[in-house]
Amino acid sequence: MKPVHALVSPLAASAAYWFASQATEIVMTPGAVAGSIGVALTAAAHVQPGANGAQIFEMSSRHARTKRPDASTEAGRAELQRSLDEAEAAFHAIPAAELAARLSVTDDPQDGAAAFRAAEAIRRGLADRTETRAAFYARLTARTAPKSRSPSRAFAARAAAAKAVARS
Repeated sequence: MKPVHALVSPLAASAAYWFASQATEIVMTPGAVAGSIGVALTAAAHVQPGANGAQIFEMSSRHARTKRPDASTEAGRAELQRSLDEAEAAFHAIPAAELAARLSVTDDPQDGAAAFRAAEAIRRGLADRTETRAAFYARLTARTAPKSRSPSRAFAARAAAAKAVARS
């Protein structure tokens, strides 16, 4: 099996995270966000005639309640507040160890589909490491750089023939 590397910079959510999750390794740049795993949809139903007679319905899969938090509910506002507080903590560079203690998410499995910054995503097993984009590409390029080798016999023969023609 060939290794496949995914770089999350700045966001891998929903289907993008689904693709990344198939990689051998998931690397997140500092400040990147991953998660929002779940399925959601927006649907409309005509409830009365006319152009504005449609009612919009937003739904998500049973285990993705936080994919689209309902701001009209206390639980929805709490999830939105958690996300805002996590973003604020990142701006203030709070150590990752303190983030988990201060900004926890409920243990109810139905409250999945939240998105997490690198440290929390790694802690939860959504990613493997944090690395700058430059370091990520340098590491992979160093692994796959071609080894220097002597020219093939065919190349050497063609070169010698070209020299002989040039001399004549």
